[in-house]
Amino acid sequence: MYSKYPICSFFNISAYTCKITKNCGTKIKKAKKLKRNNVRLGVIIAESKQSDWYKIKITKSKKVKAYLTGKNCGGIKVALYNKRGKRLSNYGSILSRGAKFTMKSKKISAGTYYLKVSRFNKKSSGYYNLKWK
Repeated sequence: MYSKYPICSFFNISAYTCKITKNCGTKIKKAKKLKRNNVRLGVIIAESKQSDWYKIKITKSKKVKAYLTGKNCGGIKVALYNKRGKRLSNYGSILSRGAKFTMKSKKISAGTYYLKVSRFNKKSSGYYNLKWK
């Protein structure tokens, strides 16, 4: 390859590890409780069909906002479901590294609802932070 300009590149590669304890359910019936304004850290693994489920309690009619941030490759999505497993919101997703997304639902009545975090496609992987208000 010919370049008019000299090519000089210096790379610094670093890596770190941290312990992440899974505190989510793998199915809607096994969803773990997520209190309002608490943040959950989760990991999505490529090629895994497993989704992360969180149970939330709404005490009065309101619009729910879920905040999803993180770093990933391929995208991570979140959606709101009722206790029967019917999706109540469109999927919201973060598709790039360091992106932030806010999912807003329509006004819903008091009760128990679920947030599902899953891969955007089968090659997606990364970590996320999830919070709701």
